[in-house]
Formats: sequence, C-alpha cells, structure tokens
Amino acid sequence: MCFRKVYINNAADVRRILEASGKVLAVFQGHHHAGGYNNIAGIHYYTLKALIEGTGAENNAYAITEIQPGGDIVVTGYRKAESRQLISPS
Repeated sequence: MCFRKVYINNAADVRRILEASGKVLAVFQGHHHAGGYNNIAGIHYYTLKALIEGTGAENNAYAITEIQPGGDIVVTGYRKAESRQLISPS
C-alpha cells in the first residue's frame, strides 16, 4: 500500500519564520481530505477539508473567515467545513 505525504518537508523551518515575524495570527491551508486544526506556538493552523469529496452540494466544503477587532478569528464552515473560533493569544 502506498501512502502520500501531505506535509511539506521543511515545515519546522517555515514555522520558525512565521513565529519569528511576530505578525502571523493564523495559517489557512487546504486541502486535506480529513481537514484539521492545530495551534503551534500561538499560531492557528486551519486545514480546510477537501473542497469536493464526491458528487452533490452536500459533499462540498467552504468557509468564511472573519478577524475580530481583538484578534480573535471566527471561521464559519459550510457543508463539510468545520466552524471554529480561534482565540487570540493576547
């Protein structure tokens, strides 16, 4: 059985650059069929589920993201996308 790696080889290097900037609230990436969320060193990493996972609208995934004045982020997911409130580390 063959498994594909879905992460970049230099992820730790990329995270160090993002963290060192002090300006990154969140990283939105996609798509990974399972979706996902992680908070690493105060940076939110939200992975959108596959946009199309079969036929019909019910198999779509999409989201709207809003950054609130205090830095919190509200992700409103539609269809198969997960809604989530990402709290600012301040």
